[in-house]
Amino acid sequence: IVMEKLTQAERNVLYQIRIFNRFRKTFAVAVATDYFRTLELSDDVRSAQAYRESLTALSGRATKLAEAGMVPRLELGETQQDVLRASDALAVAQRKFEQSLDQLKVMLGVPVAAEIEMDVGLLDAMKAHGLPRPDVRVDEAVETALCQRLDVSNRADATLDAQRAVYVATDKLRTDLRLKADVDVDTRGHGTVWAGPALDLPLDRVPEQHEYRKALTALEVTRRDYDDLADKVRLEVRDAYRKLVEAAERYQLACQALDTAEQRLKTAGLLLQYGRASTRRSLDAQRDLYDARMGATNALVDFAIATLEFYRDTETLQVRPDGMWEAKGLDIPVARTK
Repeated sequence: IVMEKLTQAERNVLYQIRIFNRFRKTFAVAVATDYFRTLELSDDVRSAQAYRESLTALSGRATKLAEAGMVPRLELGETQQDVLRASDALAVAQRKFEQSLDQLKVMLGVPVAAEIEMDVGLLDAMKAHGLPRPDVRVDEAVETALCQRLDVSNRADATLDAQRAVYVATDKLRTDLRLKADVDVDTRGHGTVWAGPALDLPLDRVPEQHEYRKALTALEVTRRDYDDLADKVRLEVRDAYRKLVEAAERYQLACQALDTAEQRLKTAGLLLQYGRASTRRSLDAQRDLYDARMGATNALVDFAIATLEFYRDTETLQVRPDGMWEAKGLDIPVARTK
């Protein structure tokens, strides 16, 4: 009881440290999310450029076939229109990328006029090595979050603080027996000494009773707050886990769609070369391949972001002093997806 103020002050410092560390993790995930989204838009620009170049090459081939009388002039016009649409899509993709890059600079505190080059090799490496698909039970993830989340720890310790406050308030309601002493010295130097017991019976303790009731109420409030936060954490982790699994499945399907689109484009090109297919079929194959590339990149970025959010919500994301992050504390067996 005597050390309560010092104890509470020490715990308040601990709470602020936890709050700051939790902020570092959420901020790191926010920055990584914006970076991955900007990286996705950068890859969209590359896809749009490749799409326009392939259509330009197809238009040149169609022009030669039209001059030879193997392709109708109408199909040649359709090819040229698709080239113009691809150029427009490239301009839109370039604008979105530059806008997202400027927003990323502002978030990082970098001058907007500064030149920043995105590491597109990061996406290429992720595409080449595939993605780790989580193979962990959701109840294990929830239990890990409840044990390691810093905000949950703060709320749990706040309940202990409220319990101590009840003990302190209860102590003030007890009978108080003290030994008092008094010394009285007059101007002539003569003094009298008095000593004796002082008994304080708990007969009129209205303010103390009021403080005791307030402490009990505060204890119940902190308990309810802890239960409410625990439920929210369970929902967050379960939702993050579902997003993670969904993103892995979407990327796997997107890769299959990309392989199918590439094979379809090869087949359409051969048929067009031998005059057994129209130019429209090649144009459709080019468009579907472009959409498949965009979808695969989007699914890949969604999975990377979902992974970071899952680590953040389970408190297994650790931010090192140099600002880099790593995941610790949760054993996640993975299965590679191509």
